[in-house]
Amino acid sequence: SNMKCKLSNTLSYPHEWWKFTKYASDEAYVHIVEHALKARADTILELADRFDWNLFFVVFSEPDWLMHRLIDIHFGRELQLVIDVFRIIDNVIKHLSEVSDLTIICSDHGFRVYKGVFYVNEFLNRLGLLKYKVAHLGSFSKSPTFKADSLFSKFSSSVILNVYNLINNLLLEHLPTHILNTLIYRMARLLGFRRVIDYDSSIALSSEIGVVYVRKASSYVKRLLEDTDYMRVISIKDIYSVRGSYIPDLIIMPKHGIWPHSGLSISGSLFELKRFPEHDIYGIFIAYGDNIVPGSTNSINCVDIVPTVLAYMGLPIPKGVDGNPINNVIYNKESIVYENLYTRWFVNRRVNDTRCFISRRLYRAI
Repeated sequence: SNMKCKLSNTLSYPHEWWKFTKYASDEAYVHIVEHALKARADTILELADRFDWNLFFVVFSEPDWLMHRLIDIHFGRELQLVIDVFRIIDNVIKHLSEVSDLTIICSDHGFRVYKGVFYVNEFLNRLGLLKYKVAHLGSFSKSPTFKADSLFSKFSSSVILNVYNLINNLLLEHLPTHILNTLIYRMARLLGFRRVIDYDSSIALSSEIGVVYVRKASSYVKRLLEDTDYMRVISIKDIYSVRGSYIPDLIIMPKHGIWPHSGLSISGSLFELKRFPEHDIYGIFIAYGDNIVPGSTNSINCVDIVPTVLAYMGLPIPKGVDGNPINNVIYNKESIVYENLYTRWFVNRRVNDTRCFISRRLYRAI
């Protein structure tokens, strides 16, 4: 019950840092993060001391949120605001490392401050490869700025959307795209709509940071993106030999300090010159243990961590897995075993799915 009480303090965790921008100062937001982290740290340490574990895994996302929110700490300023948050994390790592044979600290990305933002979807829209449509924002009864509630109480939402899209199509023939996008955004905000991507009509789109999905002619889209000189573009065929259902077609990486943004531009512009703290492709890796040579370095990739942990614990590594055990961590190379674990996993999954299906049928019958 004590641990449940502590965990209840973290259920509404302030991970969506951007939502606090409007009503909380930087100091207030850091205080909220620190308060939630204290409860979480106590729970982590209690779990580590109470149970006999072989592998203990903890994710600290607080540095990510703070580095997104507070641009000054990237330049060594305002560090007094966040020092207590990092001190809590440091104490947890210290305690866990004292009771562990091996401690690995790693990140899946780094951070840097970019000097500008390039809106990938706006670029694709101007080329005719991405289409927008207008959707209803929903109920905004608490916000007097939007008139959608009164409009939708009198008219069918589908009728209003059709009329709005018709006006949009008529203006498309007479106005430049960037002016049209700005006008559409302002009108949509007034009426209670928002501009969204039309997935059915679009040929290419960036649905999340760093990736582009292409319905056809991916090499053509790749060349168009590369010609902007704002990003490095990698075809997925150069990375994976097998094409998965949800794997993107192109991977885009920052270039010349410009961040390729996947969101929609408010002003409809392609490029904005502004300081923008975001992820970097280079993360950190720290290993601490009895067999680690202090000060040693190695060329390490994120995908090397899982096979390293498996080999260290004496467990088999699945054949075909990306990455290799890290030399400076695994001292006994002869003990590394590779097995074809996919068949075993597939059979176990089918057995479990069948068991669940039968259980549900019996439950309904009873």
